Amino acid sequence: MENPWLRLPKNAPFVLEEDWEAIEKFNSDRRLEHKIWLDSYPVPYVGDVLHSRVVLLQLNPGSVIPPGFDHANNEYGSFPGLLEAEKKNIQHTNVRFPFYPINPELLLTDDFRYWSKTLKPFLKSEKSYEKVSKDISCIEFFPYHSANFNFREKLHCQKYGFYLLEKAIERKAMIVLMRAKKEWLDAVPELKKIDYCVLKQVRNVSLSEKNMMPGDFQSLGEILG
Repeated sequence: MENPWLRLPKNAPFVLEEDWEAIEKFNSDRRLEHKIWLDSYPVPYVGDVLHSRVVLLQLNPGSVIPPGFDHANNEYGSFPGLLEAEKKNIQHTNVRFPFYPINPELLLTDDFRYWSKTLKPFLKSEKSYEKVSKDISCIEFFPYHSANFNFREKLHCQKYGFYLLEKAIERKAMIVLMRAKKEWLDAVPELKKIDYCVLKQVRNVSLSEKNMMPGDFQSLGEILG
């Protein structure tokens, strides 16, 4: 299947041409926290999603709106390497840290803080960051940023994410459904035919022994450990 993200503009607004009209219409009458932000690079997936042994399923990439501001914050000015990492990721480029949010070079970014906390049980040494980065990937149900997700229309670009999940199921990757269970099951019926993993508390996205079924946490540890 063609990767539509190869047609993404090089500069903001970062939106596919075929998505522009629907997102512009949505943003025209939405509250600030629900708006889709196009100054940040979309994140339809993270990591070596074509080959990784573990695939995490999330809802959509978040955004931070500082108090008193009328726009979301991105970190490109503070971390010049972040945008380059996002561009290489979206192109499926082979790099040392495929799951770039846990690249130690980006350790002061919001993504590093989020994912290092989420994956904390498996990040036991400096070397483990590189190993985990190669073994794990994530697919977002909806690829564009928002502080709170409220976009219900299906975009054509989402089909590529569904395709990537189907391929992960075919290669028998471990699937961890972290958020948006109903949406994922409706979009990719093949999920219902396999033993995917779920979290005990979906508001707590930690992949920890406390938040996963015992057998699932052990299996994940065998892969990432």
